[in-house]
This record gives sequence, C-alpha cells and structure tokens, in this order.
Amino acid sequence: MNKEYLQTFVKKTILFFKNIFADTPVQKWKVTNWVYAKVYYSAFGKQDQEVEYQGASMILPGQDTMIVPSIVGGYFEKIELDIFRKFIEKSKYFVDVGANVGLYTAVALKTNPNINILAFEPVKTNVDYFNKNVAKNSSNKNNVKLINSAVGSKVGILDLFISSDNSAIHSASKKHSGGENSSKVKMTTIDSAFKDNKFNPDIIKIDIEGYDGFAVDGGLKTLGSNKPVLFIEYDPHALTECGYEPQKLIKTLFSLYEFRYEFNQKKGRLINLEQESLKKIYANKNLLFCNSKIHHAIVDKFILENQ
Repeated sequence: MNKEYLQTFVKKTILFFKNIFADTPVQKWKVTNWVYAKVYYSAFGKQDQEVEYQGASMILPGQDTMIVPSIVGGYFEKIELDIFRKFIEKSKYFVDVGANVGLYTAVALKTNPNINILAFEPVKTNVDYFNKNVAKNSSNKNNVKLINSAVGSKVGILDLFISSDNSAIHSASKKHSGGENSSKVKMTTIDSAFKDNKFNPDIIKIDIEGYDGFAVDGGLKTLGSNKPVLFIEYDPHALTECGYEPQKLIKTLFSLYEFRYEFNQKKGRLINLEQESLKKIYANKNLLFCNSKIHHAIVDKFILENQ
C-alpha cells in the first residue's frame, strides 16, 4: 500500500473511532489508546514528526501516543484552537499552564507575534520540545517566559508521575499517568508567579491532568481580579485521583464567571454549559469561561459563524 495513502487512511480511521467513543467510558480505556497507538505507529513509525497545525510549525515527539496522532491527523482540539485564536488576536498576555510541547504557545505566537506569554511546564523532555517550537514560531524569544515548574495551590515540591509514552498525561496521580516512576518537581502558584511578572493575563489555559483544581485554588486572586478568559480541562476521574473534589472546582468557576461553555467533540460544537450536565461526564472535557461583554461577544459571533 502506498505510504501516503496508508497515512491518510490511518488518520481518518482514528478520527472516526475517536468521534464514536467521545464522551463515553471507552474513551478512557487503556486498551483503546493502546489500539490507537498500534494503528498510528503502523503508518508513521516512532520518529519525531514535523507538521503544520493551526498556522504553527511543530516538532512533535514520535513516542507520544496521546496528542501527536491527533495533531498529525489535523483534528486535535480543533474547536478550542479555532476560538482560542480569535481571543489571542485581541490580547496582550497569555498564560499557558501545562504548556506541554508548546502547541498553544506556538499557535498564539503565529496568530499574534506581539503577544506576551508566561508558560509553565515541569517535565524536561516537554520543555526541550517547547523551546524548539517557540524558536520555530517566533523571531522574538523575549515574548515568552517559561517557568520549569508545576502549578498548584501552594509553593513547594510535587511528586509527578511520568508517563512512558504519553507526553500529555504526566500527572500527580500514578493511576492517571500510567507511569511507575515519579519525579520531584518544583511547584508554584498562579498568584505567586504574578508577584514577579509585570502583566495581567487576558487568557489562561490550564491543562494539568487532574491537578487543575489545585491550580485554580492557587490563582483565585488573579482569576478574581482580572477575570481572564479561561480554557480549562475538566476530568472528574483525574481530579478525584489527584485528591480534588470535582464539584468544588465547578462551584468555584461558576461563582467567578458569568459566561460558561463546553466544547462538545462529538457534535463538533461550542455550547452553553450547565452545572447539571457536568455530572454526566465520563471522561475529560474542555471548558471555556469568560466574564467581559467583549469576550462574550467573540464567543457569540464564533457560534453564529461556525454552527
């Protein structure tokens, strides 16, 4: 079979089944991701990949079986990134909590070359890719400050379990990461970080594999005073495994923000979020919160134009 045809077939096959299993328990089964990995490797191998995605040039770790197949396939968090770029166009300061290999940072740099970015990433291998991707997407590295640290509710040290094959699911939970080995990493808070950084964030993205609630607790002053647009992953199982009550996070965010949305991957839509609907979530879901009328207008326009 022609290699290019095989790769196209594999990308479409993985996307087909991801859409079927979205918002179901099957999405989280280890065997599901094991099958995805086998299928992906059969066409692409395990070497690093260089791709263009959402306007950004990315170097991606070939061993990753979680986000790389989706980025290579052209559908990783597509709705999220589509509207993220709308916000970035009109923003000055972006905070990337759980920067991973730098996709959101790279997209922000390509969308708005004047954006200032504060990023947090505790895992060295991810930091190495992050730095490569910043270099590929910006001629001015002074726009980006990377803090090699985890983010939580207090300043200290965190035991982080390292996944062997998924760069996106290193976690404070051994069960969630699937990793046997942990590494002690520095931990800071969003509020502490802003004591040393001279800007107020317009947009914050938090995706830290079950530790998201702790990060929000450690950023309540910043979130409460600035009301930045917030992109955040909500995974009740991962939160619980990290020792955080999922409903506490939801109550906090609903008390802080007037406008709340969820990204519905199965329907390919951005829809209004109701607290009750979050009780039915089987797996991770990305949420969007905003407070200003300007940001609300951007969301409304996006919904009208795209759905």
